[in-house]
Amino acid sequence: LNCRYSNDSYPLRLDGAHPHTGRPFMKIDGEWRETIANALDATIVTTVCQKFLGLPTHSFTPHATRTSYGYRWLYVALSRCDDPTIPRHQCEVITNPNNHYFSYDFYCAESPSNPVFSGASVPQFNAALQLGTNLFGNDVEAFKQEIADSTGIPTSDVRVLRWQFEVQQEQLFVSFVIENTTVNANAYMTALASNSTFGWLASERRVIPAPSAISASQWEWKLDPKDIGKRRGFVTARPTAHWIWGGPCAAHWSQALTVTACGMFGVASNGNAPTWEELPLAAGAVFPTYIETVTCGGGATDLTTCSYAYAPHPTAQCSGTTRVYIDCAPRTRTETATETRTRTRSESSTASALTPSASPTGTATASLPPTR
Repeated sequence: LNCRYSNDSYPLRLDGAHPHTGRPFMKIDGEWRETIANALDATIVTTVCQKFLGLPTHSFTPHATRTSYGYRWLYVALSRCDDPTIPRHQCEVITNPNNHYFSYDFYCAESPSNPVFSGASVPQFNAALQLGTNLFGNDVEAFKQEIADSTGIPTSDVRVLRWQFEVQQEQLFVSFVIENTTVNANAYMTALASNSTFGWLASERRVIPAPSAISASQWEWKLDPKDIGKRRGFVTARPTAHWIWGGPCAAHWSQALTVTACGMFGVASNGNAPTWEELPLAAGAVFPTYIETVTCGGGATDLTTCSYAYAPHPTAQCSGTTRVYIDCAPRTRTETATETRTRTRSESSTASALTPSASPTGTATASLPPTR
């Protein structure tokens, strides 16, 4: 019996425009307080990402960057806690009054990047809101209506890519684009980011390449793992590195595509055939569904050699409310992903799906307008 520690640590979250990135905050006495790290190094970063947030770190190398120098009446500091025998609630947390400190942005998951590109572009807005107490009551339709009303366009022209709940961290992540050339979307999103009425925890406006005629070979695919191992997780994809991660339509996925995906992700077979499931998101959540169908030739071992039908808008079958979950090396022939239904991290991830424009030439086509 050890009465020194409570049953659980203070909740920790990262406040950034994308999930699992941004400045660390801990919830102490009902308030989220900015948190720093004593002697920041790779070990501290791994402690935050793996132990406090429960994120696998084998598929992405977490890191942190210093952003500013400030002063607070109280700061919360984390120390190293990399010993696997020490549970999270026994990790040392120090509170100190009246101190100067450096702020850091932590990156525990891959966020979009900004490589140089040419051609048509689309402005995209990404942000985080407080879950439960935001202006929209967690309702994506209320959010779309607010954007439509303030720009004077139909709600159908507000395309929400992501509406993602992170319940334990009390965050809601949103990404959207405006599909109406009568609106100066760049100027509107710039003003939106500075509008305190919305209560953004963090926000960003970025310009991304329009997905028109992006060759299938340029798309990026990865397995988003749900545990420490690499054998199972969600199939994710995006047109280029500028885009947030999304995925294929689960309703049109197949066993053959599962076999191709597992080979592409480099997961060795254990003798059992790979399995896949269509798993629902949390009620009200939406996930970026970029691809309606994937068509591969016989014996394909790489999804980038297949042809795609891009999905620029939601459809009845591909509404963005389910995801493709695969197990490339099931321990038994009947093993499923049932256990993931009860988790509150990426299974409650979200954003809207996008009506296909078939591409017989092996390219993905789209109908997003260029920026003005």
